Amino acid sequence: MRKVFINAGANKGSDIKRFQELYSGDWEIFAFEVEPQCFEHLEKYSVNIVKKAVSTKDGKDIFSKGVTTLSGTLRKDKDSKNMDPWGKTYEVETIDFSKWIKENFTKDDEIIMSMDIEGSEYDVINKMIEDDTLSYINKLYIETHEYCLKDVDALDDIGFKQKLIKLMGKNVYMFRYYQHEEFERLNVH
Repeated sequence: MRKVFINAGANKGSDIKRFQELYSGDWEIFAFEVEPQCFEHLEKYSVNIVKKAVSTKDGKDIFSKGVTTLSGTLRKDKDSKNMDPWGKTYEVETIDFSKWIKENFTKDDEIIMSMDIEGSEYDVINKMIEDDTLSYINKLYIETHEYCLKDVDALDDIGFKQKLIKLMGKNVYMFRYYQHEEFERLNVH
């Protein structure tokens, strides 16, 4: 059995730092990040950096750079007030995250995941549910971005969150929604 921490949308590595403070022992750590300005920060943690955007497919897509903390999104429906006013975009490599999980791990592994992928969590998690790779994840810390997506209404968002709670029970921690205090232990805003 492997012990694994996956940070999807690692940014500068604050979740990795907190994870290392909270969880002792030998953990393999994978940091998914596409923003080049974040790479030098992540290298400080001696982790496996995957320089690809978490997605539902392997290939390339357009990444829209945001205005805060070097964030950005693959989503085309993200509210423009949260994006860089100059509309900076660039092409990035994407990875079929569900496929990557299935090819690299087993259900016997202990996997803790933090996901902050600026709106893509809806598509990625739904594919993980369809492919049964969400069942590989023992604990999920997730931030959803319904407040800034034009194509996700409140009912869709609540349904998504309730589905996660039903599937993961007490092992899912959602920003400002479910077990928020535990979420904050790992992911400080």
